[in-house]
Amino acid sequence: MKTTIEPEKLEDIRELIDSVDREIILLLKQRSRLIDMVVEVKKETKQEVNQPTRFALMVDRLQEIAKEEGLDPDLVIEVWDAIHESSKRQQNKVLNK
Repeated sequence: MKTTIEPEKLEDIRELIDSVDREIILLLKQRSRLIDMVVEVKKETKQEVNQPTRFALMVDRLQEIAKEEGLDPDLVIEVWDAIHESSKRQQNKVLNK
């Protein structure tokens, strides 16, 4: 038997999704501010933007968290790849002037 969702219920769910999306945006903004702090440290210590060892550890940790939370680890990595690329662009703007 198929369950149908009433249009009002669907709108309620979409409002919740919109709320979560806003939280994600605010967290990305917070993360961006932290990347600004990372840039300052890397500038002072003359470190490269790309840190493959750190990235590999991060990917392993994120996959474990995804599995613990019942999420598809591949999805999580796809999202984090995009976040990581954005982070590298943000760092390169300052460090490679």
